[in-house]
Amino acid sequence: RSGDGVVATDAEQPDDDDDDDEQRITEPRDDQDYGNWGVEIRVAFRKSESLQVLDNHRQSGGERAVSTILYLQSMQHMVSAPFRVVDEINQGMDQSNERMIHEIVVNTACRAGSSQYFLITPKLLPDLSYHPMMKVLCIFNGEWQPTSLNFTKYISDARRRPAAAAR
Repeated sequence: RSGDGVVATDAEQPDDDDDDDEQRITEPRDDQDYGNWGVEIRVAFRKSESLQVLDNHRQSGGERAVSTILYLQSMQHMVSAPFRVVDEINQGMDQSNERMIHEIVVNTACRAGSSQYFLITPKLLPDLSYHPMMKVLCIFNGEWQPTSLNFTKYISDARRRPAAAAR
């Protein structure tokens, strides 16, 4: 969104290193004109790129999803909430980013004193990392519902994975 002033809001002072992500808040002349306030996030996904504004024209859907969830994760310590809902954030991500984001969300959600998390998604990759404090609820709906599924085996396998990943 357009505005007359730009204020860097990084927790640490921004430097001239183009590899760092950056956010800016655009401030309109009339500070009561909330429709013209906005957050401008600048990202680079490759070391050879300069920072670019995050928008729906420059980045893929997966890159926007990764940027959005990482931005939200970075801001969580600033706002207390009893629970958080993450809805289909993994849609459009490649497998590598989906695994990375899943692990970050799991580690954040299972940290002592963290808010309760609800991750809603129509699909999950196989062999993701799970934490012993997690509860996984699988709700099947639609024509593609499997004819049989051994839930006991599924949960047992999922609970063993964190121990194997820690080795």
